[in-house]
Amino acid sequence: MKQFRTIFHFELGNYFKSKVFIGITLVAMLAIAGLLSYPRIAEALRTEDDAETKSSRMLLVAAEDEREMLLSAFQAGFENCDVSLCEEGIDAAREQLLRAEADSVLEFESLQSVTYYVDNLSMTDMTPQTAYEILRQLNQVQAMLRGGMTPEQVDEAMNTEISFRTEALGKDQGMSFLYTYLMIMLLYMTIMLYGVMVCNSVASEKSSRAMELLVTSAKPTAMMFGKVLAAGFSGLVQIVLFFGTAILFYNINRGYLDESGVLTALFDIPGSMLAYMLVFYILGFLFYAFLYGAVGSMATRLEDTGTSSMPLQFLMMFSMFVNIYGTTSGKVDGALMRVCSYLPFSSSMAMIARIGMSSVPVWEIALSLAILLLCTLGTGIVGAKIYRVGVLLYGTPPKPSAIIKALRHG
Repeated sequence: MKQFRTIFHFELGNYFKSKVFIGITLVAMLAIAGLLSYPRIAEALRTEDDAETKSSRMLLVAAEDEREMLLSAFQAGFENCDVSLCEEGIDAAREQLLRAEADSVLEFESLQSVTYYVDNLSMTDMTPQTAYEILRQLNQVQAMLRGGMTPEQVDEAMNTEISFRTEALGKDQGMSFLYTYLMIMLLYMTIMLYGVMVCNSVASEKSSRAMELLVTSAKPTAMMFGKVLAAGFSGLVQIVLFFGTAILFYNINRGYLDESGVLTALFDIPGSMLAYMLVFYILGFLFYAFLYGAVGSMATRLEDTGTSSMPLQFLMMFSMFVNIYGTTSGKVDGALMRVCSYLPFSSSMAMIARIGMSSVPVWEIALSLAILLLCTLGTGIVGAKIYRVGVLLYGTPPKPSAIIKALRHG
């Protein structure tokens, strides 16, 4: 235990003293604080001229008997736009558009035919869709009037109030998708970053032959667990700092951010869900970190770690793609996601997605957690034995027979 504590504190100190670690952490925290404070800063810097923002101007060109009807309908449909008639005709309207005196022009040949003129067509311009919906309703009204209905009856038919209520007895996938997807992405990125760091750390110590001295004075299990847990703890500290900064500045700027339902859903994580996320996150990270440590000990050179760790990266990518498919398609309880929620290399992501976006029985969560815990401990012990064999072999990677022998007699 003393050896483990010594190695753990040594490795952890290396992470916390690293300028790269400190720099990335501070930059990320400042970026999070800046993004969540941007609405407050923008409000403070807004001038009176900015407050009086000029609304866009839309011109309508139509037959005389349809002008007032179209003007009333489009003024109601485009509340944030200055809609007016151009009685001089389409040529005059296009001239105003070219002189930037108007932002758009709609020419109505009839209620069934319209041409939209605009100088620069934006990718987010929703005017055609809105105009189409307005004209569709106008044509419905005209058809009802021609059918003998009075204007009062038409108004009653077009403005019938409908009470629509949604009550989710299980999970609301739309609300939980954001924080579920965020946690899966964090797990994936943390494994990729710190797993590779563990792998490279072991490989570099092996290539510098410093491991020969270390392995004779400390047990391989203590060395492996010390390195992996130090990397995991430093990663957890970073994530706590990131989330803490986000929560702090979200609450400070809540009055400027409450209009965003996305942020509200993101920060409204149930306590039980947060606990499950933390447990599966830690175990999932440790499982892969032990594998990365074993891979690093088998690499003959530091340059070989990329090739050696490629199978692990494929496993992670497969798990990630399965979860992306399950969460975006809504099939979080599909057969593929159910199977992946029990496999140790994918359960940390799949079960987080299922818990967040579905109603999972407690026994399934317990079973998945037990399998992942046992496999993580087993991977750590087996990885330590592979580590002992690998670190003392230089020039050529350890043969499978040597690894199997070490596992049997270690």
